[in-house]
Amino acid sequence: MTMKQTDVSIENMAAVARKASATCQCFHARMEARRLTRAYDLALRPSGLRITQFTVLSAVIGGAGTMNITELAELTGMDRTTYSRNLGPLLRRGLVDYADELVGRDRGVVMTDEGLELYCLAVPLWNRVQAKYGGKAVLA
Repeated sequence: MTMKQTDVSIENMAAVARKASATCQCFHARMEARRLTRAYDLALRPSGLRITQFTVLSAVIGGAGTMNITELAELTGMDRTTYSRNLGPLLRRGLVDYADELVGRDRGVVMTDEGLELYCLAVPLWNRVQAKYGGKAVLA
């Protein structure tokens, strides 16, 4: 694709770009998501978990029985590759493990005792930041 000569000048395009960044809903939603992520990460810091890891643990615990990575990824709205990448540090820390049995064509993921203990410590931290931003806290 080649650029065609138009009647729009570089100065006009700079103004268009400023307006686009000031009004773009996607841009602002992503900025807000980063701000919330930082707030949750800061609140969860005493547990050693990041919000992405807390979400992964929530899916593992909340899944009905043992679920495989594909099912857990779908449950959290992540693609399988992203979910696997977020699962890696939790596996290395011994917070989750692979189940012995297959779930579909993939191994299931289960919470370890250490993972459950850490999750129980993290829930009150999550509850506080959740309430701060108008979300509903959960009982722990």
